[in-house]
Amino acid sequence: MGDYIWLRFFLQTLEEFSNIERWQSFFAILQEKGYHLHSYDTGSDAIIPELQTAMQEQNNDFSIDADGPLEFRIDFHPEEGYLQFSIEAENQFPNDEQGFAAYQSWLELLKEMYSFLQPLIVYQFNESRYNIEREDILARTYLNWLYDIAIYSPPLVETIGRERLLSAPAWRVEAFDDGAVLLVPEEHYYLPIVHNYTVVATHLGFHVPEPSDE
Repeated sequence: MGDYIWLRFFLQTLEEFSNIERWQSFFAILQEKGYHLHSYDTGSDAIIPELQTAMQEQNNDFSIDADGPLEFRIDFHPEEGYLQFSIEAENQFPNDEQGFAAYQSWLELLKEMYSFLQPLIVYQFNESRYNIEREDILARTYLNWLYDIAIYSPPLVETIGRERLLSAPAWRVEAFDDGAVLLVPEEHYYLPIVHNYTVVATHLGFHVPEPSDE
């Protein structure tokens, strides 16, 4: 399980999941980038009818596989209020220059997906840390946990502190035009060489994580 990266996109409202026209536009963006999208359950390319059915049925999740420059899965969790992007790190991001370039491409894709979806937060799920849920985000609580990748929406940036985030000694800190901030503590999933979680977490006043076995 440690070979996978899971990114959760918590949408602004639960009603967004039933906006089929919006998902058509979302899928079109991925297809324009060279991704072939198909249903995880049936393998069908006709994903819109399946998605529509899934969103109409209570407690029914839906998954799409994307094959192209990278290979990943998108899981829809309408009851919990998030999309989850999952990618096999060891396969997609080997410990070499090609893997590093692929990892940077992954970050750029996540940024574009943020720009389209405008979620409350994007963060990399980690079983060894507290993973905030929708109610935490809305209440602005438990935001003091550091993740491998996070994109904080403007309201969360203001809650945490804009200058504190932008001055973090992380590998990558980037302010978006809408006021959001991308924070990536270490420079590569397999190469925590220069920057480290302890320094970044201490700067932000976050929980200092235990050393990882990865």
